[in-house]
Amino acid sequence: VTIGPNGNLAPGETSTSISSIEIEGSVSLAGTCTIDVNKALPFGHDLVGFVDHLTFGGTLRMNVIGPALAAGDIFSIFNFTTASGAFAQIEPATPGTGLAWDVSNLTVDGTVRVVTLLQPSFTETLFTADGIVMSGANGAPGTPYFVLSSTNIALPVLNWTRVSTNL
Repeated sequence: VTIGPNGNLAPGETSTSISSIEIEGSVSLAGTCTIDVNKALPFGHDLVGFVDHLTFGGTLRMNVIGPALAAGDIFSIFNFTTASGAFAQIEPATPGTGLAWDVSNLTVDGTVRVVTLLQPSFTETLFTADGIVMSGANGAPGTPYFVLSSTNIALPVLNWTRVSTNL
């Protein structure tokens, strides 16, 4: 089974029901895979199962239809013998304020986890002939950040000058 760039694999008949789909064979995802999640239910998420080899790609759309997600939530949404690849993006980009998706075990056990988003921080600052190079870690991928400056450190940050913006 191949889900092309404009296709959507969505177990179930509606966007608000929890269902499973069994596909005996290989599956290649290049479009969208929509998974309904309602953690208030005993079996609280869709499942794509019995796949021999699953190739991830395209977009994973997590359709949260129940209570808000929290750090520690785990959803086993894929069942396969082997898997490879990765989703290009996940929608929504975060499961909630201060939270992040953890798909590090997706090709191992088919799970998506909700984790606490670590606070962004600078890990290294280098002074070069061309200027200052700052490296950082954590935070949500693709989120803008701003470098601010002021000659008066006592001023409220609101009054500092934006020097640079990036992702």
